[in-house]
Amino acid sequence: MVLLVGDSSFKLVSSDTHSLRNFWRSGFMDLFDAYSKLSLGESLRDAKIVEIKSGDGILYVHQGEMVTVRYAPDALSTEFGGRIDTSLPRYVGTSEMTSCHAVFVTSPAGYAMGHLDGRGEGRLTKAFFSTVIEFFESITSSNETLDVHVVGGFLDDKSFSKDLSFQIFKELLVSKRVFKLQTLKSYILNDCIISESSNQLHMPIIRAVVFDTFASALFPATIQPEARGPLSVLRSSYVYSISARSQMHNILDPISHRLILRPFVIDEKTMEVLKLIGHYSRQQLQDFSTTPKQETDHFYEMLRRASVLLTTLKKEKLDIFAGGNLEFVFDEGEQQWCPVNPHAKEATKISLICFK
Repeated sequence: MVLLVGDSSFKLVSSDTHSLRNFWRSGFMDLFDAYSKLSLGESLRDAKIVEIKSGDGILYVHQGEMVTVRYAPDALSTEFGGRIDTSLPRYVGTSEMTSCHAVFVTSPAGYAMGHLDGRGEGRLTKAFFSTVIEFFESITSSNETLDVHVVGGFLDDKSFSKDLSFQIFKELLVSKRVFKLQTLKSYILNDCIISESSNQLHMPIIRAVVFDTFASALFPATIQPEARGPLSVLRSSYVYSISARSQMHNILDPISHRLILRPFVIDEKTMEVLKLIGHYSRQQLQDFSTTPKQETDHFYEMLRRASVLLTTLKKEKLDIFAGGNLEFVFDEGEQQWCPVNPHAKEATKISLICFK
């Protein structure tokens, strides 16, 4: 339908191939130009950085994961337009973004968030927005304008970021809902250049971000590896699964707010490659990233840990899921996600499955 950017509006019809081509050629950049002229254009970059460590309470979303959340009927409204729902953490967010993008869609009734990587030539991005639109159709009036925040990517030399930004905005523009672009810190607006020896290297300015549900506002963040659970190593492995080729992992029940990790399978060919990672040099590990020079040390550390976990599980013939889901609920007092079913309780005892 329509994407509002300040006083400007943008829209597309999915069946109009001529308009889609024109949007790729020029309209896409017009959208970035319109946003950059707004007074809020630098608000995220200038905002205070939120530091999240273990025990601070966060709904962390890994690459390939998404959530849809409806606030409970007894959730309190704040003076800032936010909501306090004691069955949920204050923050929802993600990190380790280079060419990946975080998308937040928010309203007073709830929110949706995904860590998108652009795989499947746009099919997963399309599926993400289909799920998000269906969710908001069920909890809000179809006339209500939804706020959207897009963060991530930079001027990478293979244009992965540009392609993903295009996928995201195309889906927003052809949607049957009206969106208001509150934050745009992606692609060219999230790029900086640093000097590396005699060369200049493009880097993302912001690669970790959280939405503060109390304040109804987005902030740049630093999120310690220990705070990226529960079961962070297992969840980071989802991107290598067969399921990840066709769908994002929707990890939260929007009503009960249970965090639910569903079984996934990694094919033999992929497993054979993952087995070798433990023996690879840092240079060889770079083949597993679309933007190897921009990745953090933690990216490669998590890659190694995922390899060790998956290899160990296969060797010892352990089935973490045991044919069922792993379920967690948020404990307000502990500010942690706690296991609530037997499979999840057993999984948390496996040291390789968590980042500690």
